[in-house]
Amino acid sequence: MFIWDVDPVLVHLGPVSIRYYGVFFLAGVLGACGIFLWQWRRGGRSVESGKVVVLLILLGLILGARLGELLFYQTQRFLADPLGTLFAWEGGLSSHGAAIGMMIAMVLFSLRSRIPLWEVLDRLAMPIMLVAACVRIGNFFNSEIVGRITHIPWGVKLPRHDLGLPIDQVPLRHPTQLYEVALGLGVLFLLWWADRRAGKEDRPQGLLFSLMLVFYFSGRFGVEFLKEFQTLDPARHGLTMGQHLSIPFLLLGAVGLLRLRAARRVAPQR
Repeated sequence: MFIWDVDPVLVHLGPVSIRYYGVFFLAGVLGACGIFLWQWRRGGRSVESGKVVVLLILLGLILGARLGELLFYQTQRFLADPLGTLFAWEGGLSSHGAAIGMMIAMVLFSLRSRIPLWEVLDRLAMPIMLVAACVRIGNFFNSEIVGRITHIPWGVKLPRHDLGLPIDQVPLRHPTQLYEVALGLGVLFLLWWADRRAGKEDRPQGLLFSLMLVFYFSGRFGVEFLKEFQTLDPARHGLTMGQHLSIPFLLLGAVGLLRLRAARRVAPQR
């Protein structure tokens, strides 16, 4: 058993506060930009075009994350006040929305630059995993997106989530945020290994991104069984919203891997 009762605000500066979430989010984004630009230069692309991609990724991530939260998890609020709810500082970001936003941004960039979409997406796979892990660390500091009540030995008490209860009555919960941190870092290591194993720049285009979709979103699908539901009650709908949103990404990754397998079978006949 572990009690997590950490103030989510790192520094108080009068009316302004710096939260751990923001620090980890920024660290993840900066690290992700570094990984992306390293791969971009390794592929012989210019630094200038790489900076354009980074800017588009950030725009897609932020807009997609906010709109995804509103559309998937706060639908009624969004319909009641579409413009007012767009401000991110009012809280709420969706990881699935962020993934959709970044993918749309990369599709538009690929069409405009004529750089193959699979190449761009491959270079995006590892950075996405780093950001995903850092965001979940921030969620843990915020005592949000919590796991369901459990009796496992490694359960965590979150008195800042279960407000108003004496500490002995605060329930143990699955530390699902930390499960997803481990998932993101594990998939990041898998992608690094697959990149080296497949010959780095000689690897088939689409391999890394497809692997990321399959392993990460299958893991997300599983972790959702241990989370408190947010909008869809699995008892009534069968699956949580997070599981419904993970399925298309998982299927897209499977299609990408099947495409590579089919291409590999055909290649010797050429």
